[in-house]
This record gives sequence, structure tokens and C-alpha cells, in this order.
Amino acid sequence: MLFILLYLKCYPTYDLQGLLFGLDRTRVCRWVKILLPVLEMTLGRECVLPARQIRSAEEFFRAF
Repeated sequence: MLFILLYLKCYPTYDLQGLLFGLDRTRVCRWVKILLPVLEMTLGRECVLPARQIRSAEEFFRAF
């Protein structure tokens, strides 16, 4: 759980994530591809960053 939550919070490179968890980068890539769908299925929604294409001050104030 910590592995995938850290990845989603900080988006470290696979090399850094591997260093933190004692894995090589290919194994990190595999685990992300396995665990992300499991987390999304558990939460019932996709784990994506919000779209932030703010083009005007009005859009900024509406968003925040």
C-alpha cells in the first residue's frame, strides 16, 4: 500500500522508487502497473491528476 501511495503522491522516478524499496526499475514498473488498477478498483474511481488548463482569472477563481 505504501509503495503505490508514495508513487501517486510524489511521482518519483522508477529508479528512486526502486532505491527506496530495494527493487530494480523494471520491477517497480511492473508493480505500479499491477497495483494501480487494484487501488482504483478498491476506491471505485481512477487515480489521475486533475485537469488544470486555466486560461483566465475567472476560471482560476471558479476552480479555487
